[in-house]
Amino acid sequence: MKSKLAVLSLVAMTVAGSALAGDGDFPEAYLWKGESTKTRAEVIAEMEEAKRLGQFTVGDDGPGAFADQGSGKSRAEVVAELEEAQRLGLLTSGEEGARFATPSEEQQIAEAGRRAAEEVRVAKGGH
Repeated sequence: MKSKLAVLSLVAMTVAGSALAGDGDFPEAYLWKGESTKTRAEVIAEMEEAKRLGQFTVGDDGPGAFADQGSGKSRAEVVAELEEAQRLGLLTSGEEGARFATPSEEQQIAEAGRRAAEEVRVAKGGH
């Protein structure tokens, strides 16, 4: 039984290796052809400065992930824009029937977000 499993594993690895190897040539478009304009020390200094400013994090997004800068919109604005896009029939499940918003629809969506932001501002006691 163990020998059958070993043979089957060997065959599977051979097939997988052949499939991944392709024709052996790495696509030219992915090869770096330029020259570095910065020293290693300069790159490390820039990375440390980005970390200091909170623009570079290491965590769930993996090493080198830049901190999310956010959209600058409140949750209420985003929800209102989503609901307006749904009302206009712009959100679908899957690719079938998907379409882009017209400029007029984009204005309607943005206006829904502005109204929601104003409602939040007024509710918080703003004028």
